[in-house]
Amino acid sequence: DYLKNMDDRKDDLHIGLRGRYFAGPTKVTFTGFVSTDILNKSNGTLAGLEVAQPLPLGKKTLVAPFINMQYFSQNYTNYYFGITDSEAAKLTNIDPYVPGSSYKIATGIKGYSNITDNVELIFSGEYNQYSNEISDSPLTRGSSNFSLLLGLNYKFGF
Repeated sequence: DYLKNMDDRKDDLHIGLRGRYFAGPTKVTFTGFVSTDILNKSNGTLAGLEVAQPLPLGKKTLVAPFINMQYFSQNYTNYYFGITDSEAAKLTNIDPYVPGSSYKIATGIKGYSNITDNVELIFSGEYNQYSNEISDSPLTRGSSNFSLLLGLNYKFGF
């Protein structure tokens, strides 16, 4: 409620490149990406690298413990976690906040299990640790969080 007078943050839209490399007999997976905002909302850039170890559990289930790091440019961090001078003037006891570039480190497990040929259960559990530029923002609470995802994926055949 105390942030109700802030300006709306419009979602940005990123376009970029993503690559994946499988290494060794256990197929350790390295995934990297870089993207940039094309709507001129945040004018930010993101980059990341993930290392995962796929582990089959029978014929229908695969789990993959992982660790990843994501970099957020100063523009991106400031747009989503900063407080402008004009916003601070409308808020009570909130100073302007202009963070620099930031990062997030995550670790967890993700995977899927085939229920039928067309339906699979997808799941993920992830612990995220954020840099001080994000955790020091008046818009956030704490420096870490845990997220769970559970869903169904349907594969259409053509």
